Order: sequence, then C-alpha cells, then structure tokens
Amino acid sequence: MPTDSQVHLDDVAYDAIEEANASGEPVTVVYGSAETVVEPGTKDGPAAITARLLDTAGH
Repeated sequence: MPTDSQVHLDDVAYDAIEEANASGEPVTVVYGSAETVVEPGTKDGPAAITARLLDTAGH
C-alpha cells in the first residue's frame, strides 16, 4: 500500500513528465537531498521516478 508521500510524489513525477514532454527540456525533481532528472520522452512512469527518488533518499 503506498503511503501519502508516495502518492504525492507520484503526482509530482507525473507533472514533471508532462512538463518535460511539453517543453522538450529535462526537468529535475527534488525530494529532500535526493534528485532525479526526467528527460523528455521518458518511458518511465511516475511510480518508477518516485521509486528512484525514495531509493536515492534512503527511504
């Protein structure tokens, strides 16, 4: 079961995917001291981006 923070991060990741695709520019998503870059045209979904952030943050 996802936590509230995971659901919120999924929303942020979805917005980052949309922004990267619309602008054609990479978008950086930051969570605490962790960050990941979402490239335009990424095949990763929001859950994969959230998982990378949480893994990098040590959660």
